[in-house]
Amino acid sequence: MNETLNYECSTDDIDWITWSITGPITTVVAVLGVWSNLISLKILRSLSIRPSVRLYLSVLAVANSFVSFCSICYYSLAEMLKPIIGTIRFFQYVTVIMHPVSFLSITVAVWMLLTVTADRYFALARPLRHRAHDSLRRARCIYICILLAAIFYSVPTLFEMRLSDECARYTNDSRLIVVPTELRLDPDYISIYSVTLNMIFITVGPFCLITILSIRMIFIVTKARSLRFGMDARATLSGRNSNQENTTVMLLTVAVKFLICNYLMIAVNIWERLAGSQIAIGTMYKLCVELSNLLVVVNSASDSIVYFRWRQKPPQPPSCSTALKTLFTPEEAILLKREFTRHSSNKTIGSILARLIITEDERLVRDEGLRIQALLEEMLSSIGEPVTEQNIINKLNYIGSRHLQVPIPAYRWNQLKNSLIEEMSTNESRHLWSRLACMLIKEFRNGQSFLKKPLPYSSN
Repeated sequence: MNETLNYECSTDDIDWITWSITGPITTVVAVLGVWSNLISLKILRSLSIRPSVRLYLSVLAVANSFVSFCSICYYSLAEMLKPIIGTIRFFQYVTVIMHPVSFLSITVAVWMLLTVTADRYFALARPLRHRAHDSLRRARCIYICILLAAIFYSVPTLFEMRLSDECARYTNDSRLIVVPTELRLDPDYISIYSVTLNMIFITVGPFCLITILSIRMIFIVTKARSLRFGMDARATLSGRNSNQENTTVMLLTVAVKFLICNYLMIAVNIWERLAGSQIAIGTMYKLCVELSNLLVVVNSASDSIVYFRWRQKPPQPPSCSTALKTLFTPEEAILLKREFTRHSSNKTIGSILARLIITEDERLVRDEGLRIQALLEEMLSSIGEPVTEQNIINKLNYIGSRHLQVPIPAYRWNQLKNSLIEEMSTNESRHLWSRLACMLIKEFRNGQSFLKKPLPYSSN
């Protein structure tokens, strides 16, 4: 957060707009933030996510709860009570204590969000390598290293504030106020640590990295969806892929929310860096600082809303509509069967498709052509009926699992799909044959992927 402490004895003049932002609004949001982040820990247990991601997000929730709690003790509660009971000595002590704790909490929260964003990016960009190295033990080591690094980085903030008894300007009253130490006022310290290092490690640096990673993830997810829609008109997902995509979208939402809420704080820091410290006395600058601090608290308090959106709902009992759901309606199934039986190539389409996949062995082309022909005829007799349609899907999975060592390039699958559509379809049924071809290809390839590893009961 940007520092908004007044290091001089306060006067009776109060800017009520600034007071409402810093006092009541921030206090209410922060109290809700502490409560919601504690709720987040429970919600995260119900999410279908990897244990490492759950650990990262749990640490992030704890850090965000500290950010919200520190904002209450650091400035918002004292500011809210100021017009009623004036300056309270107790809050001056609390401010000195909470200043390094608040800085540490923000540092851990920012670094943990950067970590979980980078982890999700590599899970999308390098899935096999990420899966090989991903483990709960590795995640624990990472978050412990981040915590220790954040503590080490935050040590100088312990010596930035001190308490002082000073007299008010127009009375002889002595009051306890918070003042900066000599270290905090040192120009070199301000230039190197407070401005440069904090911009690199706390504000601008993580902001830019999270922005880049988020944009890259958006492109990866969009490309994956377009490819899936191109291969399967139903665009259905397996359980694992669905969970992975939900996790990615959830973390993208958290990252984008962070970027939006921290944009003003970055702008204020750059503004101060370019214009110099003399702008701190301006009314507009002070208002921007208070708004940026409020947005930081809002960001810390709102993660639970995102998690709640993707929580695991209790399973619903299957209804008749879901239990009897088929790939084709009865009318569509009748149309496909009629076109297949009437077409001149209905007895040779198997050989045509086999030649697209197998180009070297003529005997193998003949044998596989007969198998494909029989498979197509069985598929067309099964579609539109829930039980028999599921049986053919299982059979396609089984056939794929028996051909693990047959590498079929993607362009040949596309040729097979296009040939089946061109040979058999009319303008009225083109989309139906496309769906049938996608079903054949998808379930065959799913079967190939099912048995990449030996089963526990395998004799190998």
